[in-house]
Amino acid sequence: MRVAVLGAGGKVGRELVAQITAARDLSLVGAISGRTGTTLAAAGLDADVLVDFSSPCATMDLLDTLAGRGLPLVIGTTGFSAD
Repeated sequence: MRVAVLGAGGKVGRELVAQITAARDLSLVGAISGRTGTTLAAAGLDADVLVDFSSPCATMDLLDTLAGRGLPLVIGTTGFSAD
């Protein structure tokens, strides 16, 4: 399975990258960190699944960018408000 990680520079993101890289049945096809263009970079990935551990703002942008694409997302981002 081809996996991409958004938020790869954070504590959890770095651990995800390490675990995916070590797994025999997974292939890391993208490790995106930083704030500028992260969702656009994620949109261009050839992944089977995208794991998001970024920020609430980046997650919401990601959902808008990938809407209708059918890419499975695993969202572990924290810090969302009630809104």
